[in-house]
Amino acid sequence: MTRIFVMFLLVLGVCQASFMLENTDKNQVDLRYRLPSGVVIPIDYTLHLTPDMVKFTFEGEVDITLIALTTNNILTLNSKYLSIYNVKFVDLNTTKTLENEYLMDEEHEILNITIKPQFEKDHHYSLQIKYNGILNDKSKGFYRSQVIQKGEVVGYIATTHFEPTYARLAFPCWDEPAYKAKFNISLTHNKTFQAISNTDVLKKEEKDGMITTSFKQTPLMSTYIVAFVVSNYEFEEDKDSNFTYRVWTRKTMIKRVDYALEMGRKLLEQLNLYTNISYQTYMPDKLDQIAEKDFPAGAMENWGLVIFREGTLLYDQASSTTRTKMRILVIIAHELTHQWFGDLVTPKWWKYIWLNEGFANYFQYFITHKIKPELRLDDMFLVDSMQETAMVVDGSPEVRPMNKDVITPKQIDDLFDGIAYQKGKENE
Repeated sequence: MTRIFVMFLLVLGVCQASFMLENTDKNQVDLRYRLPSGVVIPIDYTLHLTPDMVKFTFEGEVDITLIALTTNNILTLNSKYLSIYNVKFVDLNTTKTLENEYLMDEEHEILNITIKPQFEKDHHYSLQIKYNGILNDKSKGFYRSQVIQKGEVVGYIATTHFEPTYARLAFPCWDEPAYKAKFNISLTHNKTFQAISNTDVLKKEEKDGMITTSFKQTPLMSTYIVAFVVSNYEFEEDKDSNFTYRVWTRKTMIKRVDYALEMGRKLLEQLNLYTNISYQTYMPDKLDQIAEKDFPAGAMENWGLVIFREGTLLYDQASSTTRTKMRILVIIAHELTHQWFGDLVTPKWWKYIWLNEGFANYFQYFITHKIKPELRLDDMFLVDSMQETAMVVDGSPEVRPMNKDVITPKQIDDLFDGIAYQKGKENE
């Protein structure tokens, strides 16, 4: 077990390191994209959303508890494409409501709130924001996804994809990975739909044909791994007295979830054993996997609610190839590894994204080999990842430093490349 603790120390050490040598051209840096440090810390978010599946809009309300680290009069957080119509700022130490003015910087995706007269160091505050937004069709933020039957669009679900900088499209927040907080999430939706999120359901309340589903509080986590889905999907589950493992998909595909359900549970148990840190220590109740027709990535490792594209999770015994079966297995392993490397332990900024992806890419072979040694995935790692991918990327004209400084959302997006995924695992 010494090896895994060395790995975690490496992650923690690099995440806290401050490098003197920077990779970004100083003449091109616009720090207005970054949140100022040392001003406030968000402790928890109470987030309530009501999606309209007909108009493709949503109403939102977020109450963020903050601790002031300094005396100041400017709050700076992230927001994008949200119509904010009410902001309230309350000193929880005195119960006094402070006056405020807010101004949106659209270019830098920043919401600036001026507090009058100022907020005081070490005081706790409640920042309450009401707003509305669009359930977009761009597969970013809180968006709509098609439900297909027999080649026809028969409806939509409301789902999320927040990595790396898209949580701000769903709710105003401190949308940088270092700003971890706890989340209390609730969703109001039509009673013909179900809602799922990172944690298990706390309660459901019905009123006027609508259901409000509230979820248990999350552990400390970054905004980019928050997730929720409102759908009419079905699920199969592997449940015991203490824990539930589920796989969701649309009704016509539900017979294809068995392989993911069986292998996912085995992979999770193997990761528990190898890391000696049980998944249930932080997420005690459940893990959901959901397959969506048009999910933009192969999969996304949201803590407790992993979202996949259908082709990377669902297996049809009648038509799927052995290669497809193997691909599904390693992708599940990759995303489950992230529940530790990325979700539990998180680099403080995106320049270290290779730590997330490098560990996950290595473990997708290593852990899968533990439960399916006959596939010889340990040998495949050497050929597929190192010789045919990592070395090719490292020798290309587009090669970049492992730790590359980035500022803008576009620069952050561009970091999710072969260097982060393939070369990253050479260094594990």
